[in-house]
Amino acid sequence: MTAVRPCAAHLLADLHPNLSFAVTASAGAGSTVAAKRMVAVAARRALDELRAARPTSRPAGFVLPLYLPLWEQPGNWDHVLHVSMDAIPGIGRLRPDAAAAIASALRDDAGRGWRALVVADGTDRIGQPFLPGGQDSQDGQDGQDGQRDLVALLAGSAGQDGATWQPRLPAQIVLFGRIGSPAHQQAVHSLRRLRPGAVAEMQINPLSDKQIERFVAAVGGGMPSLAERNHELAANPLLLALSVIAGPSRGDFGAIDLFDRGLDVLLGERRDQRAVLAELAYRAAASKGLPAGVFGIRDIAAQGTLPAVQTALQAGDTDRALAYALDPKERCVLTSVQRDTHLLTTTRRGWRFFHDRLFAFLVADRIALRATARGPADGRSDDDLFGALAGHLGDPQWADVIEATGRLIELAGPSAGPA
Repeated sequence: MTAVRPCAAHLLADLHPNLSFAVTASAGAGSTVAAKRMVAVAARRALDELRAARPTSRPAGFVLPLYLPLWEQPGNWDHVLHVSMDAIPGIGRLRPDAAAAIASALRDDAGRGWRALVVADGTDRIGQPFLPGGQDSQDGQDGQDGQRDLVALLAGSAGQDGATWQPRLPAQIVLFGRIGSPAHQQAVHSLRRLRPGAVAEMQINPLSDKQIERFVAAVGGGMPSLAERNHELAANPLLLALSVIAGPSRGDFGAIDLFDRGLDVLLGERRDQRAVLAELAYRAAASKGLPAGVFGIRDIAAQGTLPAVQTALQAGDTDRALAYALDPKERCVLTSVQRDTHLLTTTRRGWRFFHDRLFAFLVADRIALRATARGPADGRSDDDLFGALAGHLGDPQWADVIEATGRLIELAGPSAGPA
């Protein structure tokens, strides 16, 4: 295994251009921020080199950075470029022209010698067992094949079928994924096999207790000391910042309070959308049996609409399927949280919340809303309201939902009774 001296994660590609990297981090530890900063650093350096006053001072080759968020798996280099262009805010109608120009630079033998830096964010999401509309894949081998295929494509080892192309120069590859993810580990293994002796593995550590306390002291707000069991979530820079911005806690400072307050900050003046968002998360989790990952139109369809939704999807009419699945207010909220708050990200297979634990929290929020009569009453009994949890009491994937449900009901106040 190749070793490098510890440094800021976003500087790895710049300091070690001859190495590829596998970077792991816990959820919320800042891997996406590091990935985007890495691309930004590379882009600024490439521009500086292109602007060099004297041609003799310019390097023989240039790095062309590509940020590749893996909400979906690209099947060829044209797809890699289009996904990367989609990740650039405001590029809009220029995307096809920009992607064509990049493709030309990367495969041109007589050009300046462009070399791609591909920063793949989210290798733990490769091979998600979901197809368009939320239909489950039945083949567990699909995920492993997807990881190998993606790395082979980026590393220039994918088979040529005459209709695809590879960059002329080997790309520098940086894989970002979660600690403990089998998908990420499979991708890392494939990269090491294809780039023997030229891959280094790094880990992004969450904020330390002292760093958290220093941040809180600098921002102000008198946040109480964090209990040990909440440290993992508190070490998420985004949620920690949001909790401070939100002001004093309603109760004991804890993990659920962070999400409760942080979500209100993210929604801002659109706080009335929270109940609808929680309802959609609940439907998706109930349909999938899992409060995490990608979900499709079928998963969030209102009760009784699924036959019409399926008919529309079979006809390839996703707009009509969505109109059947959701009422106008729900469709409006779905659009708003993607465009305005970015709590949801669109994929070819549906949608994904920006954080799996937020997904779990919203599922709990919906259950708590119904249980404490803070949401619309629908005449269901307590058994119906908590039925979604009954079958998952021993399931670690639902532990966050169960814990959050109890805490949210507690935060609602002792006067609130069952619906």
